[in-house]
Amino acid sequence: MRNASSTERKPHPRKSIFTLQRVRRIHQDLPDGFNADIQSRLAEVRKLLSSIAGDVQGINRWRYMRNMSCVEELIEALTFAHYLRHQNLMSYAEATEAVHHLSLPENGEDGAAMDLEHPIVHLIEDDYLMGVFDLSGEMMRFATTTAALNGRMAGSSLQYDGQADEGSPQRTIVTDMQDLGSFYEMLPQQSGKSYQVKLQTLRTSVLKVEKLGYGLTVRGSERPAGWMPDTNDSEPGSPV
Repeated sequence: MRNASSTERKPHPRKSIFTLQRVRRIHQDLPDGFNADIQSRLAEVRKLLSSIAGDVQGINRWRYMRNMSCVEELIEALTFAHYLRHQNLMSYAEATEAVHHLSLPENGEDGAAMDLEHPIVHLIEDDYLMGVFDLSGEMMRFATTTAALNGRMAGSSLQYDGQADEGSPQRTIVTDMQDLGSFYEMLPQQSGKSYQVKLQTLRTSVLKVEKLGYGLTVRGSERPAGWMPDTNDSEPGSPV
């Protein structure tokens, strides 16, 4: 398979994730500097995906699935960016469209026009599911970092700015993580080792964010200023 090394394609989505982890709030528009960096990384991804699109058509998409594990990391980056902008999960249809778009080479000096006749890289369901599994880890890290810096659980930017409707539910990343965990628990379960390992990691991430939210919301007033819960604190519900 020509130019199909997965390791060649991993650094660019990973660098996008590093950039996104520097964001400190959930809001509609990311800072200009962050957007420019992410678009630069995605431009590199486009060059790489478009170079192999012709080799992974039809049955070859499954034949070279192991070589295409980089797509999972791309989904992780795309869904994380989507979450930070919209505070919801990018759907499979939206992710499919994004990957299709990124597999089309630029056709023009300004990079705006795309060669629509070029083959596209198809996003299979397993790549989407595995990528969203990894999203949970990024959300957990984001929740931990922002809670430490802001003293509250990440949520809608309207809540930070005091523009949320009075009496409306204060939706935070805790609820979002719980919803994501429930989504996977309701799916038909797979017995494969990779799936089960990622599922257990997801459960652990959800528990960590729940514990963090509990520490800040329920017991925060009992602690000195600047206190943050850590892994050595008692579990939620413990009398200690």
